[in-house]
Amino acid sequence: MTEEEEEEETTALASSETDSSRAQTIELHIQNRIAAELERIRARETQTLADLEKRIAAQSTPASEIKPATNSSSQEPSLSLDAPRVPFAGPGSAAELSSQSSAESTATAANGTPIHELSSAQVQQEISALSAKLAERRQVRELDEGVEKARDAVVKCLRGNEKRPLDCWREVEGFKREVGRLERMWVEKIVG
Repeated sequence: MTEEEEEEETTALASSETDSSRAQTIELHIQNRIAAELERIRARETQTLADLEKRIAAQSTPASEIKPATNSSSQEPSLSLDAPRVPFAGPGSAAELSSQSSAESTATAANGTPIHELSSAQVQQEISALSAKLAERRQVRELDEGVEKARDAVVKCLRGNEKRPLDCWREVEGFKREVGRLERMWVEKIVG
């Protein structure tokens, strides 16, 4: 080996060490920035939670203790959880976005009352009414006796002919006929 080749080999090793150490340095820098950003977000969310708890406590005070406020929403920053709290998360500031969303929001309960005006008892009543409607839809009906027999025949045939499932075509056709009969009965009940 000549001296030039040895120098090139040494330079190549040194540059790869430099690249790996540079990559480690960059990786550490990125990790530190991410950790700092996460800490900042945690602090902001903790502050938001504290502010929301204060507002809830203020709203739950008796009516005699409530002092009339003159448009306090323009003085306090919006604490909407829908508004972006992270800089550069979207267009506009959090205050602009929350004012737009509150102007566009027309969410109402089933009885026409705006959602923000519902008491917890009314919300609970809404939830129980919706749960009852959902429970009615989930009821499983007993299968018709003919459909049950046809289904059992298909299952028995398929288990008996594991290697030849095409031999069960008669049972499958019988099952289809029974389901068709059940569908026709249902349509007649609904329409007729």
